[in-house]
Amino acid sequence: FVVDPRRGLLLHKQGKKAGTVAGWETNNSKYRAVFVKGYGEYPSHRVLFCMYHQELLTPEDLVDHKDRDTSNNRKNNLRKATHTQNTLNRKKPTNCTSGAVGVIYCKRARAWIARISVNGERVYLGRSKDFDIAVAFRKRAERKHGYAHNYGDDV
Repeated sequence: FVVDPRRGLLLHKQGKKAGTVAGWETNNSKYRAVFVKGYGEYPSHRVLFCMYHQELLTPEDLVDHKDRDTSNNRKNNLRKATHTQNTLNRKKPTNCTSGAVGVIYCKRARAWIARISVNGERVYLGRSKDFDIAVAFRKRAERKHGYAHNYGDDV
């Protein structure tokens, strides 16, 4: 393969297909995959990460798309991540009814409660009658605990 860094794509290096985009969209259509001779099928973003950084990945290593766009495989959008780091870069869950991740309304207290999960433990951050203050508690904790700047955004 050769890399087209401007588009973040793997291209065929030789033969009839030289210069054309390598691989196919996987069944779930989230990622492209390529066949690496002698090794089998691999997600394109993992192969590109290795080629960009001249670094091999272990099976435990994940490659995270910083902007969450799985078709954007440019060098500046891919980073090696642990499972924890990867989960800190997610969009807002569909079951988030308050509009802000980690902020819920407690009818009994008549207040908004902010909380966050850190290393699998739920941490209470505070409560406020003002929704925006509860969101501020949550955002401050996200920065402190290394959540992605766009964590919980819709896009």
